Amino acid sequence: MIFSPIQHKSDMEIKKRIIFILLILFGLFALGVAGYRIIEKWDYLDAFFMTVITLATVGYSEVRPLTEAGRIFTIFLIIGGIGLFSYSIATIGAIVAEGEIVKNFRRRKMEKKIRSLKEHYIVCGCRDIGRNIIDELIKTKKPFVAVDTDEAYLARIDDKVEFFLLGDPAEDITLEKAGIESASGIFCALSNDKDNLFIVLAARNLNKKIRIVTECVEDSSIGKFHKAGADNVISTNVIGGMRMASEMLRPNVTDFLDIMLRGRSNVRVNEVLVEKDSSFNGVTVSDFSKNHKAYATTVALKRASGDYLYHFSEDLQIEEGDSLIVIADPEVLKKIK
Repeated sequence: MIFSPIQHKSDMEIKKRIIFILLILFGLFALGVAGYRIIEKWDYLDAFFMTVITLATVGYSEVRPLTEAGRIFTIFLIIGGIGLFSYSIATIGAIVAEGEIVKNFRRRKMEKKIRSLKEHYIVCGCRDIGRNIIDELIKTKKPFVAVDTDEAYLARIDDKVEFFLLGDPAEDITLEKAGIESASGIFCALSNDKDNLFIVLAARNLNKKIRIVTECVEDSSIGKFHKAGADNVISTNVIGGMRMASEMLRPNVTDFLDIMLRGRSNVRVNEVLVEKDSSFNGVTVSDFSKNHKAYATTVALKRASGDYLYHFSEDLQIEEGDSLIVIADPEVLKKIK
C-alpha cells in the first residue's frame, strides 16, 4: 500500500466528501429553521427543535399544530434528512472499503517517525539507479527516505523500504517532509538533468551543510550542477566508459572493488572522519586498530589538507580532520564511529 506523509490526493478527496456532507447538513438545518419561522411564524427555539426532530426522524410529535403548508414543508424536510443520512452512510462505507482510513492512519504514523530521523539520507527517484542506491543503503544499514513522483516505482520497493514519500522531490514541502533539515545527504537520481538540477537547488537552499550527490546524463550539465550546489556529480556516460575499460584492463581489481562496494557480503570499503572531540584524535593508526575487537583494516588515510596517504607506518599519528579509509562491516563501523 503506497502512502505519503505529505497531504496528497486521497486526503483532499476525503476532506471534500466530509465538507460536502457538512455543508448539506448545515443547509438543511438553516432551511428548516427559516421555513418554520416563515411558514408557521414560530420562534427560533421551536423552529430549531422541530428541524432537529424532523431531520433525525425520531418520531416525536409536532411542537405545535402544523398548517397544511407546514406539513408539506415537513415532508420535504424529512425526505432531505433521509437522503442526507443515506448519502453519509454510502460515503463512509466507500472510504472504509477503499482503505482510506487505514491508509491515512499509516501515513500519519510514518509522518511522525520521519520527523524523528536524524543524520539520514534522502533518495530522490526510485528508478534503476535509485533502486541500486536503496539496495546499498539497506545492506549497509543506513537510515533513509525514498521519494518519487510515480506511485508505480514506489510500489516496487514497498516491501523492503520503511520510509517513502509520494511527491515531487523538487518541491520544498516534499523535502521538508523527508527531513531535509536534519539529513546527512541527498541522492538526486531522477531520469533527466533538469529535474535533478531543481532538486539540487531546493536541497542546497533548505540545508547549507547537506551533502548532495546527483546523477548527470549530459556531460554539458556537470558545471551547472556544481554551480547549483552539488558536492559530487556522477556522469553515467563517464562511469560506464571507465567501468568497461577497467573490466578489460584489470578485471581482478574490478571484481575486488565490486565485492567491497556492492557484493552480497556486508563488508564494505568505508570512511571514518576524525572530528574534534573524537577519541582517535592524536592516536596512532596502530592504536586505532586496537580500539575495536571486530575486524577492520585501514587501507588509506586522507589528511585534512586533502592529501591521500597509501603507504604509512602503524606509528603514523591520526589528526583532527583526517579521514580513515577502512574495510569493515556495518556493525564494526558503527562501533568505531
